[in-house]
Amino acid sequence: MGRRGEQEIQCVVSLDRCLSTRLIVMYSTDRTPRPVTASVTTEDPNNRTKRQRQNDKRKEQEQANKNLAEKERLERLAKHRRELEKARIAEQYSQKKGSGKVVSGGMSSSVDSNGKLVWE
Repeated sequence: MGRRGEQEIQCVVSLDRCLSTRLIVMYSTDRTPRPVTASVTTEDPNNRTKRQRQNDKRKEQEQANKNLAEKERLERLAKHRRELEKARIAEQYSQKKGSGKVVSGGMSSSVDSNGKLVWE
């Protein structure tokens, strides 16, 4: 794996005897800077302590609660945005109906006794 003349050493470090987890580290015997290759393997994933199973169950429940809270938050936000949009549209329509414009600039017309059009 290494360059010519280099030896690689494999170290197996047991992290936890209950989990049967091993950390395998590959590194070079010469002192050249190289990335260290590490991998974690478990021999038996079903071999878990009672405390670990309880912690896993608690974490799953917390994650489910977070997901539910986020879903409810997004639903409330969508409802709020729909209400704002309805209010904005209603305001636009109400402005169009009585848009504040006065017909003929506020003047009224009439015909006088001579038959002429008079603006008052």
